[in-house]
Amino acid sequence: MVPELAEWKGDKGDVASQNLYKLSLLLHHMKLKSLIVLCCIALMQMNVSMAQKGTVICDSLRLNSDPALVMAAYQLGDCMEEIDDIDTAMRLVQIMNLDVVNYYGLNKLYDTRDAREQFKQTPDYKSRLAALTAIKAEKQKHIYYSLLTTSLGKYNWAVKGFRFSMDDLSTPGGLKEAPPPPQTVNYGIELSGIPFTPDPPTGQTISIAVDPDSGMSILHSGKDVTTIVIYKLGKVVQKEYMYLNEQCHCNRPAKEDVIKTDFDRVIIFNPKTSDVFWDVTYGK
Repeated sequence: MVPELAEWKGDKGDVASQNLYKLSLLLHHMKLKSLIVLCCIALMQMNVSMAQKGTVICDSLRLNSDPALVMAAYQLGDCMEEIDDIDTAMRLVQIMNLDVVNYYGLNKLYDTRDAREQFKQTPDYKSRLAALTAIKAEKQKHIYYSLLTTSLGKYNWAVKGFRFSMDDLSTPGGLKEAPPPPQTVNYGIELSGIPFTPDPPTGQTISIAVDPDSGMSILHSGKDVTTIVIYKLGKVVQKEYMYLNEQCHCNRPAKEDVIKTDFDRVIIFNPKTSDVFWDVTYGK
């Protein structure tokens, strides 16, 4: 029996894209992943517009999609949203928290608890809250990714994989008042399934287990290796942690609202050829 297909939301007159979209959904429902990949590879070779290619690839993409399809989505650049700086992550925290005051830049206007409580009773607040709720619902549908490293370093036999510092990539743009919470990138995204290790005084390292054969293949690829993590956004939690303050040489408390990811998929690949060396999922 042919499964019911999701409604086409593109140009009704674009028959070619509509048919390709239906084909990709049909293949997905039938769980014929290899055929989806072949379909996408064929699309990249066919004389169709980038918009047509993008529609099929993006609409076929899932968190657990075949690596070749993920690579096609990565190269396309439109299917997954990159979180690569603190501002982007903090903006998403505000959205997921439905933080109307800070998201709309009203924190100076409503700078006390009483003022904010009074604002919540106004039609303006309710209108903004409804709009932000719609934005949150849309963001929860997206697939995101963050760069972990472009320099894995040497194969670490102690951890049977690669171990690298997150100092440069977890806090691009510099530190805030405190170093990032443990197991986070860009302060606001907690990759709770991936093995992070504190690196005193304020750093952290990450370890990715990779079998020796694959590890050697990665090393033989030289500098053309990129490691990303793809995920969806989960709930927001307030994370409390201690850090060593270098000025007073004492431990200081800190807290930060972070978005916990539900699914962390780490992919190590060659960005020039899209060859995937390692693909592992942490969490769900």
